Amino acid sequence: MDEYAGGVTVQYMTNDKLLNMGLHKLKILEEDLEKVGAEDIHQLLRAWELKHRHRTSECVVNTPCSVRKLAGLVTTTVAINET
Repeated sequence: MDEYAGGVTVQYMTNDKLLNMGLHKLKILEEDLEKVGAEDIHQLLRAWELKHRHRTSECVVNTPCSVRKLAGLVTTTVAINET
């Protein structure tokens, strides 16, 4: 999702084509997540982490910041606490 939602590797920039590709891939992953199973507690934890990352990615792609990027306003404000 770093590539599609505008993460650090693409210098926090994205466009509507990449966001739509990311949403499409999330839909495919969501279908696969319905079939995830686990044989032990470790696999269960990995399955939960995968589900959590999927949900987090959906939130990132649908944030107001991503919407601003779609509108062509690719400005990012970062607050740095220097204490």
